[in-house]
Amino acid sequence: MIFYKAQTNGNDFVIIEADGHKLSLSQKKLIADRKYGIGCDQIIFVTQENGRYCLDFYNQDGSHANMCGNGSCATALLIKNKYGVTCMEFEVMQDAENFPIKVGSLGKPVQAYLDRFLGCDVVKSPAYHTAPQENFYKAQIFGNAVTVNFPLPQQKGNILTTGNKHLILDASEIGKVNEFSRFNSDCNIHFVKHLSSNTLRVRTFEKGVGWTLACGSGAVAAGYHSKIEGKINIIQDGGKAIVEIKKSYVSLTTVPKIVYEGEFYESRNI
Repeated sequence: MIFYKAQTNGNDFVIIEADGHKLSLSQKKLIADRKYGIGCDQIIFVTQENGRYCLDFYNQDGSHANMCGNGSCATALLIKNKYGVTCMEFEVMQDAENFPIKVGSLGKPVQAYLDRFLGCDVVKSPAYHTAPQENFYKAQIFGNAVTVNFPLPQQKGNILTTGNKHLILDASEIGKVNEFSRFNSDCNIHFVKHLSSNTLRVRTFEKGVGWTLACGSGAVAAGYHSKIEGKINIIQDGGKAIVEIKKSYVSLTTVPKIVYEGEFYESRNI
């Protein structure tokens, strides 16, 4: 099986041009395993139909993910390198049970944490209204940078959906990560600190992965929740992304890299 290893700000991926349903859960977990397989945060399966690319994401533990912003950027770069396409549209395979946003998980209300992050739970400008979530995304490549446009997030308090669900918390809460993870097991969790008027420091505990160096859809969620207008610098452990909120979408810009191409053999002598 031919695969491509890629990374965006240290968030790393195995990209395979195939239908993800053709591999079993154990095969996906083996590919993502850093000791016995290739190793990655997410596996991305790519297919194409009628000019639109379809992306299917799986976490390190084999669970399905509804979106991966950094992975979309890396996949867009791969498509550009292989096929010369610089502007493309993605359809992302999603789980129906991800919507609508539930208020809390396992019966614990999320409202208890609202006042701990700027004391506000809605985007400041009335122009930045919430909209029904869609699973279509547009990507453009300019030089080494890739920009992916997200539909406006759904928001309920400090839980936002940008394909995946994200719980946005103040950086001072980071010592309670296990508690937040236990009671919000369907969310990626982000601990945010305002460094300046347009810069956020974000650390991410990702569902199905654990601590990760970066999260693209989480950067979009944190930027949208911050109420900052204009371009927002998102500083993560693995590097920097830029988020910009528009009236009808939110853009994520990063600089992904294709690390290498390889051939994977499963549990057999070669």
